[in-house]
Amino acid sequence: MVATSASSLLFYAYITKKFNKFEKLGIPYEKGHFPCGSFNLLRPDVTHMYEHLADLHKKHAGKKYTGWFLFGQPVLNIQDPELLRQIMVKDFNSFVERTGYDSTVFQDGGRLDHDDC
Repeated sequence: MVATSASSLLFYAYITKKFNKFEKLGIPYEKGHFPCGSFNLLRPDVTHMYEHLADLHKKHAGKKYTGWFLFGQPVLNIQDPELLRQIMVKDFNSFVERTGYDSTVFQDGGRLDHDDC
């Protein structure tokens, strides 16, 4: 009983430990909720995660970027075309952890992610 409670508490702490990252950085974001993160991926009325992302984009229209969480991993969505061009062309070498929602990057947390925030 104690071992089950302790492991459940550790799992909860592991998933939620980065849920304040965007707040600390002053970035607009969707709050994370245990266990799925910002989006309830278990909702039967949403067939794909991209539907959540479309809703996120509409909700935060006009903002340059928005943060959200996939399970315990923070994700930054770039919404401004000029900022995206800057990142993808001029600052390409500084942003090496770009992803097309590759599940291995989310699972591993990104090799270059820092927990200093």
